[in-house]
Amino acid sequence: MDWRHSASPYLAPAVLLVAQLVLLPVPLGTFVAGALAGLVGSLAAVGLARVWRASRVINFAAGDLGIVPATLAVLLADQWGWNYWACAAAGLAAAVVLGVAVEGLIIRRFFDAPRVLLTVATIGLAQLLGFGALILPRAWGASPSVRSLPEPFGMSIEIGGTVFDGSDLVALFVVPLLLIGLVLVLNRTALGVAIRASADRSSRALTLGIPVKRLQSLIWTLATVGAFVALFLTAGTGGLGVGYGTSLGLLLRAIAALVLGRVAHVGVIVCSSVVLGVLELAVRFQTGDGALVAPLLAAIIIGALLLRRMGVTRADRDDTSSWRLA
Repeated sequence: MDWRHSASPYLAPAVLLVAQLVLLPVPLGTFVAGALAGLVGSLAAVGLARVWRASRVINFAAGDLGIVPATLAVLLADQWGWNYWACAAAGLAAAVVLGVAVEGLIIRRFFDAPRVLLTVATIGLAQLLGFGALILPRAWGASPSVRSLPEPFGMSIEIGGTVFDGSDLVALFVVPLLLIGLVLVLNRTALGVAIRASADRSSRALTLGIPVKRLQSLIWTLATVGAFVALFLTAGTGGLGVGYGTSLGLLLRAIAALVLGRVAHVGVIVCSSVVLGVLELAVRFQTGDGALVAPLLAAIIIGALLLRRMGVTRADRDDTSSWRLA
């Protein structure tokens, strides 16, 4: 019974994968490329889950938090000729500064506000950051366009007719390391215990002397860094799109993975994100465009919410009261 209970959360992504293999089969190379894209996107999904656990709010700026530093990194390569690693370092530094600024200047102002107000604030934040990414190229006198990063090193592997270069290999190596490190920090350190305690009952944690606001700043910074890394790696593997499209697609996949992963199961969230990445490329491969991707993700989100009841905790009941007050 123990293994069945542990395996049950993985049933939904497994069913989704089987349906894709039967209804939308793709070549092996396309399957691997989709899995890699989903693995990269799982960084944003896990960040979305951490923000939910800490603030009890769905962060609609989950993708846009990374779009400004990612755009900056790509522009440094495109306009000034910086190499891959210098762009990564500059973008990472910008993501840390942005995460701290967003939490300190905006999110913290809603610390005691009803959660629905903070949700609306994240929608406005997403629009602001998306606009910032659109006008950032003007600092170099350039116009918004699809840009990509140079390869970090010259190496390629062919799988099923699809060629994977150095950027793909970096993504395959970096993302699992980041996810494993995050899980170890949350589950094996005093910092992780404090984060979980502040998320489950922030008022109680404050009375115990836990620096809840500083931990919240850390969580939003990590979410920003995760979104940046996801978009930066995407820029290396497929190019960074113009406007809100790239970050919106990342947000939709993150929310779908979050719902399939029952919000709290990091392993299921990552697996769901990988499956959704394969499904997206399968839809594009079979139809020739991505017009059906967003409606399909929306259907998966709604279906998962209708078919699965999430556990109700004391913190969830507090959230319900906040929504009623708003």
